[in-house]
Amino acid sequence: MRLIIVGLALTCLLGVIQAQSDSDELIKIKESVKENVSKQMHGWTYRSIEPIQGSRNVIIQQWQLNDIIVSVAVTRYDSEARAQDFFQRFKEHLGVEENARTKNQGKPYRLIKEDSNEWGDEGFVHDVLGSEAVAFRKGRFIVDVSVPQPANNKDVFFSRQFAHHVLKAIEDK
Repeated sequence: MRLIIVGLALTCLLGVIQAQSDSDELIKIKESVKENVSKQMHGWTYRSIEPIQGSRNVIIQQWQLNDIIVSVAVTRYDSEARAQDFFQRFKEHLGVEENARTKNQGKPYRLIKEDSNEWGDEGFVHDVLGSEAVAFRKGRFIVDVSVPQPANNKDVFFSRQFAHHVLKAIEDK
């Protein structure tokens, strides 16, 4: 009986230690992204955004310069395989949406603008409500960098710039 109790206690302890190390890893990435971007993008104002209640393993950060806002979301998955699967499903969903809009409007509609491995293991530029964004996967992390303001911003320059800085922060962690 004691052996069972000791085994359960060790299992619980290892789970707590793993959760703490996972949390520590996200905190390190959050700080690394903040430091790296702030160092490279002078004049931008930083703000941390609280994810919606119930979200796990998500960091949301925002930078602003005048009327331009860049939003960065980093999600950590349990494994690289799960991150890869989710990333592929996200891309497939955009493809389904493209096909539906093309069918409804009678003319080609593109949400995925370009594929690129420029930002990690896989990535692409896509349209988010009229604005160009970068999504990429590096290992078990998925990152989405968008420019929600100004509205209908077709210039992907800042999304690309920030994506490079976030990738470096993840690699340096």
